[in-house]
Amino acid sequence: MDWTEVRAPTVLLKFLVAASFLFLGCDEDPPPSPPPPPPPKLEPIAAPRSLATDSAFDLVATSTGAALFWGQPRRVGAGIQMLELDRLGRIRSAERPLLSGDTPASGGTPSEQPADVVELAAAFGGGRYGVAWVLREPFRLRVQGALGRQDGTFGPPIDFGTTEMRTTGRRGHLALAAAANGTLSLVARGVTKPCSEGRCTEFSVQRMGEAGDALVGVPLLVPNPCRAAVTGHLNIRNTWYYAVCAKEHGVPVTTLYATQSEPEYVHTERLLPGCSPLGMTAGPEGVVHLADCEGRLEGVEVEAAGRRRNAFKKLEVKAPCVDGHPMLEIVSSEGHDRKFPLRGPKSRVESLLPSEITPPRTRAVWTGDALLLAYPLAGDVGLRRYECRSGHLMQTNE
Repeated sequence: MDWTEVRAPTVLLKFLVAASFLFLGCDEDPPPSPPPPPPPKLEPIAAPRSLATDSAFDLVATSTGAALFWGQPRRVGAGIQMLELDRLGRIRSAERPLLSGDTPASGGTPSEQPADVVELAAAFGGGRYGVAWVLREPFRLRVQGALGRQDGTFGPPIDFGTTEMRTTGRRGHLALAAAANGTLSLVARGVTKPCSEGRCTEFSVQRMGEAGDALVGVPLLVPNPCRAAVTGHLNIRNTWYYAVCAKEHGVPVTTLYATQSEPEYVHTERLLPGCSPLGMTAGPEGVVHLADCEGRLEGVEVEAAGRRRNAFKKLEVKAPCVDGHPMLEIVSSEGHDRKFPLRGPKSRVESLLPSEITPPRTRAVWTGDALLLAYPLAGDVGLRRYECRSGHLMQTNE
């Protein structure tokens, strides 16, 4: 017998059976996809606090996290409170008063109605705090400030004179900056007085150090200042930057000032005529000034006390996550893009954050672990936290 004739049908049968199984297997449903990862754990964050006005608060990054300062409304006693936060915005220590609401008005006795704070700015550097505020007394507005140590203890208020304000709830009367050695600098709006151009408003620059306050140079006399005139103040690599907005022929023009002591150097520059300033943010070597130019976002980066500058036209600001941390980006229509990595703690980053995560009048800091945002909402100041999770910037507070 030829055994090949017997084996051939057997092999053919096995092949057909195997093929039928493969064919039937194609009709089976694919295995289920793995379940999505669980949502990130939501850590608590400090609860909202009652706020006197929408501009009576500030948030600054510190070596241990952040500090929130706010002016309380008269209905809860007025005054200024301070709250220390950890790197995730959780309370590190109980809130404490910086200024009591029953403090007598300057040169007088306590009134029946306590003085309240209508605008506030803060800074931290070299292990020291600085806080400045506009105090609304019964018949005038005064600019005051105080210096504090890293443990949160503050000295008595320092008086910087009177100011003027048409409406409350908007910033622009004062700005505070801190140097790495702990020197604090205040730019403050004063009162209107006669000048060679008719009527001008005085703007002073004061250093707040161990020896007390000292006027730097001659006060600026600015005709027709914008309502929100003081648009920012920062110290970058021992150079002080500040900017003041004024109206020229009915349109806003911001003038940037950069000053350094060693070597002595002063630089002034007009920025983005016709555009409404939005704020100033620190860059690696200088400052970035952003403005609203008839609905377009534009900016100028000024470095090395004004010796270098970059202009950004029709820009977008983005905050992608890179290596687990946010990266602040300016993307310009002209290709002059700029990236600002967030490493150590950093204050005043709100103007470089996307508008979809920053409510109006937000103050934002990077603590080294998270972005913390403080913002006014219905008579309170609230907090949010954003972190990079799964490659995306996400709100992670309860």
